[in-house]
Amino acid sequence: MTPPRPMPGVMQFALLLDLLGVHSDRAALGATLADWIDADTLPSPGGLEDGAGRDGARYRPSNTLLADFSELRRVEGFSDDVIARIAPHVCVRPTAAPNLLNPNTLTPDDAPLLAMVLPDIDVAEARGVIRDRPRGGWSDLDAFFSHPRLAGLEQNELRRASFTLEPVYYVMIASVERDGERETQAALIRMRPQSGVLCVVFLAWPKRSAL
Repeated sequence: MTPPRPMPGVMQFALLLDLLGVHSDRAALGATLADWIDADTLPSPGGLEDGAGRDGARYRPSNTLLADFSELRRVEGFSDDVIARIAPHVCVRPTAAPNLLNPNTLTPDDAPLLAMVLPDIDVAEARGVIRDRPRGGWSDLDAFFSHPRLAGLEQNELRRASFTLEPVYYVMIASVERDGERETQAALIRMRPQSGVLCVVFLAWPKRSAL
């Protein structure tokens, strides 16, 4: 019987870990995270489901999407070092749908994400592409892929489907200073593509700190 192949998203995540210098078993980390958030109890290749994983696992998989980034600490293999390396490049969303990259909002620090989706270029080349973005951004995906470093890459619908120029999610951070303290609160906001209506998806608990 042929073993199941890893899911494309797991393979991309493993590549991102490699680009970020994670030296542990990257494929196992991706598979374990996939098993943690999927709804079934069937282990992925190298993954970890309840009663079918590696010895010593501290927590049973929740089999639902992460509600907060801090939950990664409960996923087997995600050490403080791994979490610190990926924190600037990943996020928690209320959907399992693929997260599309917007070339017009990427910063040079996001170059590993672009290199993850376009593995034919390395991080330095991805950073160069982002820095070459025209003022006002690329007008469409054809203009983006016409960049000299990308023009020679194999083009297909699957690759293009990983990108969008229409923002969907926004993060709003508000701070209020009062009586020697600062209270900060963040909200995840989603724009509905057809109507343009904004709705609050997630509101983080306020954090207080001394000024």
